[in-house]
Amino acid sequence: MFNAFVRLSKAEDAMAQRAIEKGVGLDRAHVSRIELSQMVADFAAKKGVRRFDQGESGSYEGVQHFLLSRGYELRRRVHKFELKKVGTGGRAKSMDWGSVLDFVDQLRVGEGKETLKRRAA
Repeated sequence: MFNAFVRLSKAEDAMAQRAIEKGVGLDRAHVSRIELSQMVADFAAKKGVRRFDQGESGSYEGVQHFLLSRGYELRRRVHKFELKKVGTGGRAKSMDWGSVLDFVDQLRVGEGKETLKRRAA
């Protein structure tokens, strides 16, 4: 049977008491939906919205498919990724995920598409 008056944790009560004593969260102003919608609209007008075609993704499988359609083969190797042109011999270039996304972004920019990495806000 559930008893609402049973204290489950003294630590949570102590944290709540300290927050009240310090006035944490009391200075927050309520933001209405209209103000929030206006802030979103202002951001979209100022910086623009990133747009991707249907099915495009920054996941491993999405990036692998994107690169394969452009003649590159991407494989996982322990904690790194290997990238090389399809049909070429020799060892593939080993890189981390950030470097793979940089390479993909270079290809995407060359095609006039939005980059996968976020722009600075």
